[in-house]
Amino acid sequence: MAATQTITVPRAQKSLATFFTLLILFHFIDIMFGRLAGDNQYVPNVVILMLYIIVLPLVGALGAFKSEQHGKTLKAYIFLIVMGAFSWLIPFLAFRLISDAGLSKHLVMTVIMFFPVYPLLIFFTHEEQLGRFWKLFMWAWLVAWLLSSIYANPEIFQSAADATLQFGGTADGNPVETLKTQYLRTKDGIVRLWTGTAAKPRQFLNESIAFATGDAYTARVDRNAKTDIGVTLGDIQLAQPTFTTADRVGYFTTIEAQTIETILKLRVNCTAKDDKNKLISSSLLETISPDTSKEPIEIAQQETIDVDCVYRAGAIRPGRPTLTVGAEFDTFTLSYLRTYFMDRDRLRELRSAKIDPFKQYGIKDRKPVTIYTDGPISVGMGFSTPPVGIDTDSDEFTGTLGITIKNVWPGQIKNVSFIAVFIPKGFSMTELGGGKVTQVRCSDLEVPDWCDDTTSNLYKIELDISSAIPKEKSITARARLKAPRSEYDTILGTTPISAKLFKAAVSYTYLLEKSRTVVVKGAEAGTIAPTTQVVKLESGPTISEKTGNNAVISFTTDNPAPTEIKYCRGASVATCSPLINSNPSVKKEHSYNITGLLPNALYSYDIFAFSTACANGRCKLGNQQYTFTTEATS
Repeated sequence: MAATQTITVPRAQKSLATFFTLLILFHFIDIMFGRLAGDNQYVPNVVILMLYIIVLPLVGALGAFKSEQHGKTLKAYIFLIVMGAFSWLIPFLAFRLISDAGLSKHLVMTVIMFFPVYPLLIFFTHEEQLGRFWKLFMWAWLVAWLLSSIYANPEIFQSAADATLQFGGTADGNPVETLKTQYLRTKDGIVRLWTGTAAKPRQFLNESIAFATGDAYTARVDRNAKTDIGVTLGDIQLAQPTFTTADRVGYFTTIEAQTIETILKLRVNCTAKDDKNKLISSSLLETISPDTSKEPIEIAQQETIDVDCVYRAGAIRPGRPTLTVGAEFDTFTLSYLRTYFMDRDRLRELRSAKIDPFKQYGIKDRKPVTIYTDGPISVGMGFSTPPVGIDTDSDEFTGTLGITIKNVWPGQIKNVSFIAVFIPKGFSMTELGGGKVTQVRCSDLEVPDWCDDTTSNLYKIELDISSAIPKEKSITARARLKAPRSEYDTILGTTPISAKLFKAAVSYTYLLEKSRTVVVKGAEAGTIAPTTQVVKLESGPTISEKTGNNAVISFTTDNPAPTEIKYCRGASVATCSPLINSNPSVKKEHSYNITGLLPNALYSYDIFAFSTACANGRCKLGNQQYTFTTEATS
């Protein structure tokens, strides 16, 4: 009887296989659920980073690369950390370098998703230890990556494109169209295979079709559907930890604004309400920067805007007022819905034979959804369940187009100016519930260059909206459409099933606000809110005890009042960034010791008194620009 033979796998080989399996697993997590998953991201970026620079290095250093010499184990651990960090950075580097080179965004995504740097390094350095399965797997991956790169951007691989053309033939006599058709089909199949979702292949396919058919509107929607566009308002910060009625109440924040192809007009406002929810008069605002009351800020691409709001001293009474910064902007959201039409008799014949019309004619978009550009609102459209059957024996076809506008950001839709609706040629819009509908031309609307009424009939919808639309609330417009018998050929065309686009562009005003409650206390003993009398300069100002690093400025007012001095190095406060010293004491004789000055330097200053009787609550004292020069140090 033959002895039983036991085959063992070395522990190091098992550890390497485990480590390599984790590499592949983490890469797919990154693709499917992490940074490369777009809107489907479920794993935060920081978790992905921890996997790459902490978990994987520890597994590798304590397993496959562990050595009896601690120094070698430490070197392997450091090397694995570096490789993990580099792998984590690859998507950012690929986007930057390839996008800057002007190549296709499909090629960018292909490189990022299909090129696993970390697994490839381990594979090529330990190929024999990984075994036959991983060899076949990685070589298949590399072949798929190469092919997808070729088909994702054929102009970069012209020779491969030419070979494809020769192999495919020219059925319609147009070699360029043949190549384009093969390119679109191949690209769609590869994207659908590797993303594992229906939404992304549909988006890529729709964008490719739009580009091929010259539809600039839908191409723009697809291009901006997953791009962050709009305005982000930061949290409110306070100029100082606590306030009293003798202090000016200052607060600030930042606004991140981004647009892609149209100029975004932004307006900024600062408001405050007392603890009884009563609005404090805007006339008590001393500073609002930037001031957009006359002209809005125009954002062409991306900008960060610093916002500063200051209420003058005494403007806000003791209590817990609420300070607010608002960012209001006018913008558009573009959307489209693709649906399908058939002769009703032909549709009935297919269904009687239990034949799926979509499968019969090779249409994969069985349940079309509305595609819309990113921003504060979502736009949904619905017509009828496709394919829509048209009875060619009837005198008229009728249907209802529903358009739903939903507020998805935390702000408010203040106003919907209008909805521009493009419906396929052959249809007309006859009535609208809850609003007004008018047939117009693009020249009648002040809209950007996306408006094209040569291929569609354009209608302007004006809705009756009585109040702002808050977050998660929506409004719906339902318009009645009709098509006479004479237009059936236009709608159905010459193909068994006809694809048509319904488009809606919503013009609206959106308001984002951030608020913060603060505590304002009464002024300390000996101080009160600004005086109610006009304050003028009675004597001074004079400079005394002037040295190389400090100076004492003294002056007298005709009425008791809190005062303030603004000073800076230079000949004019208006042309430099002044420093401010305030004294809330209500008195006539005032003295300020200014320290931290530079020797032998020219300084300018202005002095003010706080009074509600003066414009903006401040009386400028004196009718000239005051200056002094510090002494030189010995």
